Amino acid sequence: MASLAEEDEYEEISNEEKVKIATHFLLSSPPGEIKEVEKDISRIVPSSALGEETVASTFRKYNLDNFTVAKTPEGTSMLVCAAGEVDESHYTDPRSKKTYGFDHKAQTWTGEASDEFPTDESVEELRAATQVAMDEYLSSFFNDESKALSAAAVYGKGGNLEIRVSGVASDLRNYWSGGWRSNYTVSISGGNSASVSGSVKLIAHYFEDGNVQMNTSNEFQGTTISFTDGANLAGAVKEQISTFESDLHNELSSVYTRMSADTFKDMRRILPITKQKFDWSGVQSKLNSNLKSS
Repeated sequence: MASLAEEDEYEEISNEEKVKIATHFLLSSPPGEIKEVEKDISRIVPSSALGEETVASTFRKYNLDNFTVAKTPEGTSMLVCAAGEVDESHYTDPRSKKTYGFDHKAQTWTGEASDEFPTDESVEELRAATQVAMDEYLSSFFNDESKALSAAAVYGKGGNLEIRVSGVASDLRNYWSGGWRSNYTVSISGGNSASVSGSVKLIAHYFEDGNVQMNTSNEFQGTTISFTDGANLAGAVKEQISTFESDLHNELSSVYTRMSADTFKDMRRILPITKQKFDWSGVQSKLNSNLKSS
């Protein structure tokens, strides 16, 4: 419980500063937890300071930054990102070539889909083929058994392809959540060559009797690939992204191994406070005696 001095100090903070603190916590929410964080914040920040408009705009920024995934009315998973934004509450689905309304605070798709879909005809064939390849790639990691919400989206923008991938798994009753989001650009140059570059961000959060987070991000520099047609490009992009992300997986596995062997070992006390090793010989003798008597 906060002391009276702490409460007085909190009361001295202006409403503007309280809003900044609240929005910081909201935007820093781990995957699948922003609604829970919002509930906690509403208990300590007066509603007069943190209005509905501020909350809605904060949720929108969070959803765009984290590629939030939600089920459409048809039951398919679709992500929210700036590349697919028509306006502040409508987003395109590159797979169905439709546009849906999105309630940022409820994190749900709303209303009936429209056939509106901005198309960059110069790369539409390449985009459509790459979308199919990315759906296949995603399904190899996220499926019904994983109980995760995931989606991949490929957009045609300015003669290039923008790829967004997001996967979120959470079990708040068991105190954990995690998310993976990828952001790639396929820059198509003259002729039959392209460059693939991008980044990955992932977070794992465990909060049973504590609060432990692992945040990892990695940048992938442009790598040139060659292609002959849409299907060939899609396969090359899928293979290159697989290489990027497999290297990241291997690097993380190596880090975890070193942490177990070195970092965590160094955190444990080698000797007890008495600086004396435990005499196991006496215990062994007593155990042998008890076993024989039994």
